[in-house]
Amino acid sequence: MSKGKIAQAIDVILAQGTQIVSFDYDGKRRNVLVGSNEGLKKPAWGRVVNRAMRQQGNKNYLVGRVQNEGEGKVFKTFSFAKIRNPSFV
Repeated sequence: MSKGKIAQAIDVILAQGTQIVSFDYDGKRRNVLVGSNEGLKKPAWGRVVNRAMRQQGNKNYLVGRVQNEGEGKVFKTFSFAKIRNPSFV
């Protein structure tokens, strides 16, 4: 998946607020809430691009709260390079 297409799709989502997006990552289907203000604070590394993206060096990451991993709904980062079959692009 092209990082440009993912970044464009994220821009559209952020213009509308927040959204749960689905994609395959490391062989597992993920449902992730992107665009929350929490994305500006977590994780505390890399350059904050916006509420749903981080950049570290020349790599881009999607950040959001995973909705399908137990009760805790863990906040995680996902490398653009490993995102497959996204429902939001």
